[in-house]
Amino acid sequence: MEDFEDIIQHQNLQLHNSSISNEIGIIPLTQDKVALVDKEDLDYLNQWKWNTLKMHNSYYALRNTYLGTFEGKKKFKMVRMHRLILNAPKNMMVDHINGNGLDNRKSNLRICSNRQNTQNRKHGKKSSRYPGVYFNKRNKNWVARIQIKGKINFLGSFKDEKDAAKAYEKACRELVGEELICKTGKLN
Repeated sequence: MEDFEDIIQHQNLQLHNSSISNEIGIIPLTQDKVALVDKEDLDYLNQWKWNTLKMHNSYYALRNTYLGTFEGKKKFKMVRMHRLILNAPKNMMVDHINGNGLDNRKSNLRICSNRQNTQNRKHGKKSSRYPGVYFNKRNKNWVARIQIKGKINFLGSFKDEKDAAKAYEKACRELVGEELICKTGKLN
């Protein structure tokens, strides 16, 4: 197996609250991927074969559990690694704080509502690297907006992308509260 630094670089993993250390375990997955976990969870998780699933612009680790046969067909249940690690209640979601679905260390996971998880999700193809920000080609400026409970709130137009991201980050704190972690990255 490759060494730890090669794996991190190969998968372009962003580490949350940690530097490369002896506290991190690696679980091999299908599709030449690996999941990062806390060393304390490594033996428990290694008792199963884990697969890779691409969903919502990220990869996730999962396994299938055989439930039996129903009407002549084999039935399986999908078990996601991040939900297993936190033992998440069925009515709650598990959010990957840094947006990387293969970083399943407890410091990178939090239990949250579906609304909080959706607001934290990085969306696919867009003109800005920051959530809640897009480039308006017609007006040639950056627009910041936030969606809360299905309603889109316009936050302003800006000449600079980082200024728009700062407006979004401020709105996250003011409108949604501290339970929402804005994934804007570091703004200088």
